[in-house]
Amino acid sequence: MNPHTKISGKTTAFGVGVKHGMTLIEVIMAVVIIAIAFYTLIAVYATTSQRNVTVETINDKLYLAQEKIEEYLTLPIASIVSVNPTTIEAANFRDYKYRILVTMLA
Repeated sequence: MNPHTKISGKTTAFGVGVKHGMTLIEVIMAVVIIAIAFYTLIAVYATTSQRNVTVETINDKLYLAQEKIEEYLTLPIASIVSVNPTTIEAANFRDYKYRILVTMLA
């Protein structure tokens, strides 16, 4: 037998035919690599969504604080007095409280 036999137009060494497809180990390695990549993406998504909730909460608090500051800026300076912790009246923000502490008037 000729060590360089032609099979389907391709020369192979020692008469071994050209293989098509993938071996089982190649398939397993591909699945493992895809699983690791998928796990990484899910972990990043979970962390990002948790941080988004935290940022959203901070933005809500800043918005409410700015709203109260603007409300008190419209008042005459002599009428501004300290306020004990009070619940926000807005329906979506019942969990939030605010306090105003006046320490010095000039």
